[in-house]
Amino acid sequence: MFILNEIINNNSLNILKNMFETINPNVFVGLFSWLATGLSIVFFIILIGTMILALLVYIYYALTWSTIAKKLNYDKSWIAWIPFANFFLKPILSDYDWKYGFIIIAPFVFIFIPFIGIFISFLAILGIIVFDIICCWTIFKKRGYSSELALVKIGFVIPFLIFLTLIADMIILGIIAWSDPSPKINIKIKKPKKIIKNIKSKSLKK
Repeated sequence: MFILNEIINNNSLNILKNMFETINPNVFVGLFSWLATGLSIVFFIILIGTMILALLVYIYYALTWSTIAKKLNYDKSWIAWIPFANFFLKPILSDYDWKYGFIIIAPFVFIFIPFIGIFISFLAILGIIVFDIICCWTIFKKRGYSSELALVKIGFVIPFLIFLTLIADMIILGIIAWSDPSPKINIKIKKPKKIIKNIKSKSLKK
């Protein structure tokens, strides 16, 4: 029985050895090369698509903020189109000093602090979001809309809500920029007592 098993094992090893010897190593090289090329193409397509999407989002935000600036009678609305300079537009439109726009560079400065740089940078990003909400709170109110709409930006803090928050923020900014709020209609309702007095005074005159 032992001898039979040895014969079977030896035959199996010989079969496997012959099989691997007959396989051309170039097949594996070609397969790996094809796989690497396919992954590179997919990565390139994703990269180009992401860049195009980012450019479209940038153009949209520039259009909305330049329009909002014009409607708030700010004569330098073109600032919304300039990278980095556009960060100073929100403080200006919300009646803050333009220098507050420098807050945007805080995360890039703190990141170089050893050990705690990442944590401080994260806190700086939270500060930027809070300041953005404060600015938009004032700007939305100036445009005649509810200031609470600015609170949608809180979603940027929650990772799995960032994409939905971006869409909601773009929709809100589009409304703020291109849709003027309807004027409020004040309807004065007379109190019943005054109506009764008017009726009595008219009947007495007759």
